[in-house]
Amino acid sequence: MRKNTYAYLFLLIAIMASCNSETKESTEAPKADFDVIIIGAGAAGMYAARELDKNGKKVQILEASSTHGGRAQYNNNFGNGFLSIGPEEVYPSYDFPVPMRVKAMNYFKELAVEEGKDPESLVVKGDKVYIDDKIFATLPDSGRTKIDIYRDLYEWDSTLLHPFEIGEEFSFAFHDDSREDWGDWPYKGNDYENAYHMGLKNIVYMKDGKRVNAQDDDSYGEAIEALSALWRYRGPDTTQSAILEMELGIKEGDILWTLIEDLVASGTSASSLNHMYSSRYSEAAREFRKAAREAEAKDGDKDEEEEEWGHWYSDPGGNVFYVDLPYKQFLDSLYFQVLHDKNLIKYDAPVVKVDYTNDIIVVTDENGETYTANKVISTVSVEVLKSEMIEFVPKLSAKKVEAYNKMAMDVGFRMYLKFKEPIWDKDEIVEILGAGYSSRCWVPAKFRSPEAGDPNILQCYIMGERAEQLLALDEDMADVVVKEMDAVFGGRIATDNFVESFYMNYKMNPYIGGIYSYSSTTGWYNDEGEGADDILVETVDGKIYFAGEATWSSTVVGAMRSGLRSAEEILEAETEVVAEAK
Repeated sequence: MRKNTYAYLFLLIAIMASCNSETKESTEAPKADFDVIIIGAGAAGMYAARELDKNGKKVQILEASSTHGGRAQYNNNFGNGFLSIGPEEVYPSYDFPVPMRVKAMNYFKELAVEEGKDPESLVVKGDKVYIDDKIFATLPDSGRTKIDIYRDLYEWDSTLLHPFEIGEEFSFAFHDDSREDWGDWPYKGNDYENAYHMGLKNIVYMKDGKRVNAQDDDSYGEAIEALSALWRYRGPDTTQSAILEMELGIKEGDILWTLIEDLVASGTSASSLNHMYSSRYSEAAREFRKAAREAEAKDGDKDEEEEEWGHWYSDPGGNVFYVDLPYKQFLDSLYFQVLHDKNLIKYDAPVVKVDYTNDIIVVTDENGETYTANKVISTVSVEVLKSEMIEFVPKLSAKKVEAYNKMAMDVGFRMYLKFKEPIWDKDEIVEILGAGYSSRCWVPAKFRSPEAGDPNILQCYIMGERAEQLLALDEDMADVVVKEMDAVFGGRIATDNFVESFYMNYKMNPYIGGIYSYSSTTGWYNDEGEGADDILVETVDGKIYFAGEATWSSTVVGAMRSGLRSAEEILEAETEVVAEAK
């Protein structure tokens, strides 16, 4: 009897323990699979993931396509070497253009000769200069911005760089301790008088039926003056093309129109001159931006003397350098290899639903797979948002929907033409401007070592309305552009030497939708001075964050900065929660 009693007691204790365990488990709050889910593996999403991973967060990137990089893709099966499809030029920051670095390296080579050392053994890795595998000197650090490709190159083997500087040589003076001195380097924008505009002395175009060189003609200077007048416009909202015609008498197809389009075609405001709206410079917008700048200047984040509009929409430039790697591989090498090493990207997983009704967000992809997270960063393009490809539950606010519906992305593509031999002057010509559909063309191999670029390939940047019109023609697009090259160089030289072509139209990619984001309508700013991009970037319920080129500037660096901003906002919010809990 006693034995049975003990058995009964043990059974009762076991049952109670089991009940207590079940009760404990049921009262524990459910946990998300990830701290942050990032939608899109372009530059913005990948940089956000890099920053969050670096800070110990569990991250998952969901990429709709089978590859990463967004618009940064490449082709290594067309001619010799490779072709970057999308971004390929790396632009300088104000404080540390690559030519400075090159000249600093030249300085050290001269110093090595003076000291009886072999300058050919000079290698730069990080910020250290090595000769015969021993540290010889240190390059100065720009040390200004959080995302500064020139600063970040110090983490990379700079012997892989192939800089190319066009225009007059800068004077150069080396300082042993020169952070502030180098920060004062006199780049002030497109300086026509000193030929600082990229390719000025190497640009050719047709004027009055004759081929002219931009440096020997005053039209480029007139175009820069016209563009400056355009940016100073303070009248009613209208298209910039209308301002050019009404205020300056410059019509589409004029040589000045062509040159102005060359100046802005790869800028950050828009992908078509016709769609660059002056509403960006409305009175409400200027007052709003002025107040923001003054507040930032007090915090020491911005320079009060910066141009009124400049730093909001663009990254400074003037000199350009290329690397002997496709731009996509360059970014991987410089920033993103860790993401691949940790398998943080899931491919072929288009997101179709983001349910943020509860504390834990549920994300569903097209394959029916679900993921849970505490936060979500959307880096998808405005065209994807407008397509409602992704269902947000609850729905996004009417204000946010209106904001991204004020944006659009143009048709735009790069066409690559391969010839039997160059039809241009190999030693001089870098850029060719066509008044027809071809717009801006250049020779990418001019900037690279022989094994990385094919000298017989011409690359044309055809955007906006010109791209739409060219696509609508019954003729083969490549034949049309080749005939325009005939018009520039005479006879049938282009036609007789033409071999083959290809192009990439990102407008046809449902997960991208175009080239750049721009204002598709007047009234970009509301009465409070908030721009559509300001509204788009606002966080939803402390759960959904927005990044991407549409929320900063239409550049790779702008996209990365937007990703960094979202990552920092998430990290800062978590820090505040922890502080409040204490």
